[in-house]
Amino acid sequence: MELIKLDAQNRQNAELRASFNALTRKVFGFDFEFWFRNGCWGDDYLPYSLVENGAVLANVSVNRMNLLWNGKKYRAVQLGTVMTDPEWRGKGLLRRVMEEVLAQWRGKADFIYLFANDTVLDFYPKFGFQRLTEHQCIVKPQQFSRGGEIRRLDPARPEDEKILRRLAENHVPVSPVLSMEKNANLQLFYGLGFLRGGLYYWPERDMLAVLDDDGGSRTIADLLCSREFDTAEAISAFAGEESETTLGFSPDPSCGLPVRYVPLGDDDSLFMMPAQGDFTKAMFPVLSHA
Repeated sequence: MELIKLDAQNRQNAELRASFNALTRKVFGFDFEFWFRNGCWGDDYLPYSLVENGAVLANVSVNRMNLLWNGKKYRAVQLGTVMTDPEWRGKGLLRRVMEEVLAQWRGKADFIYLFANDTVLDFYPKFGFQRLTEHQCIVKPQQFSRGGEIRRLDPARPEDEKILRRLAENHVPVSPVLSMEKNANLQLFYGLGFLRGGLYYWPERDMLAVLDDDGGSRTIADLLCSREFDTAEAISAFAGEESETTLGFSPDPSCGLPVRYVPLGDDDSLFMMPAQGDFTKAMFPVLSHA
């Protein structure tokens, strides 16, 4: 077996990329081909794949991040797409990949972190990760009289895709508490993929809201704006009027909206090395998950 990094050169290998995508579909139910074909898969996302006879059997991906956290900039590495082919589980393949990834990336960032579901909570502490509890903000129902038109974007239309790409590449941080910086490719992963049906543009503010309406509940996943904006006004403009709205980012606590903070459970648990920070009123933006 060979450990192969899917860097810019190896990603051009159609057979290798197809095997990586096939395993991602088998384990997670999606793949990265649309991201690749839209020119958005850059070298900030680096899968480390254990390969035998051209087939990817296990993988741990490195996501390089620039984060703004309480006014200070951090270089971080997020691990994601952690997976093993079901037929090869229990053979130590994932441990082998994880150990190699950590050996290469320890010391190259301020911290390494990842998100894990409730089936693997005992796995990551074996490598030195510590579990931390994030808190998500929930906003009470809002009624706001918007000025100007807000319209839904369709990325299939070239003019709408241009707005999405422009604001992904050039926007102010959504929050001084904890924001991702200069990672347009990851935001486009969601805007061109899972959340392409939830893009709403406010021309008067040059602001794009990424919404996730699921089962009657609303999440404002992100707010992309080309200039400084009033957080309370922006959230109120897109929040639900009849029910509470969940935020996919940490708003400025001084914004003045009636909110509550809920600790996140086991479905998407944060692990960090070395552990740091107080997440009583903070969480990593949902569009930074990879």
